[in-house]
Amino acid sequence: MMAFERELQDARDNLRVIGGELEVRTKENDHLVSLLEDQEQKIALYEEKEKQIYALAHESKKRIEDANLDRDRVLLKEQQYLTRIGRLEEMLQKEAKDRQDRHDRVVESLRQKHQTLME
Repeated sequence: MMAFERELQDARDNLRVIGGELEVRTKENDHLVSLLEDQEQKIALYEEKEKQIYALAHESKKRIEDANLDRDRVLLKEQQYLTRIGRLEEMLQKEAKDRQDRHDRVVESLRQKHQTLME
């Protein structure tokens, strides 16, 4: 019976050692699981930030494109106004020249009449 008790004691000692190792491994695993969960949370946060950055970049790009379109529209309007102003200036110059020519003809006609009357 002594051998049996000794085997039983050895088995109990072995069980205690294995139980201790199991507890250590369980704690290590729990710690690793906790670390993994923390990493998953960080990844989720980074993914959310990345989505926000992409959304902000998309919005910024759209605002820039809209601003460029507005600028182009303004430049086109400005060019149209400048063209119209140029045409109006040409018209005014032509009208002024026509008036000057009529005036010169009237003055010349009056001069000739006056000269004819003086002769």
